[in-house]
Amino acid sequence: MVTLSAQAALEKNGKGARSGVLGSPALRQIGLFDRALAANGMHGLYPQDEPALLAAIQSVKRSGPSPAAGADLCLVDCTEFSLLRGEPGSPVPVIDTLDVLTRAIRDFVFCGFVPAEVQV
Repeated sequence: MVTLSAQAALEKNGKGARSGVLGSPALRQIGLFDRALAANGMHGLYPQDEPALLAAIQSVKRSGPSPAAGADLCLVDCTEFSLLRGEPGSPVPVIDTLDVLTRAIRDFVFCGFVPAEVQV
């Protein structure tokens, strides 16, 4: 999911893009998306106020999208934030990593397609 999402971000905005990563602070702490973004010539931006981020996870149904300042696109990496999908008026494109994963599963189940970068 992480690799495929980074590739979706690359397709949407190209190399050098700054991807706002909306997800648990643990994602930043372990660098999960940083490695995948860097492998595709991009880098992640994270909200700096972690308590506010955790509060946003609780209130996302009311508040809508709030990408990291300066992001060219937003990677939604937390299922609570998946509720933002298709939110009108978002200041940047939004890629939901859960959608990326479900499309890959669909492609595998119905077409037998496995992207080269995830083949074992």
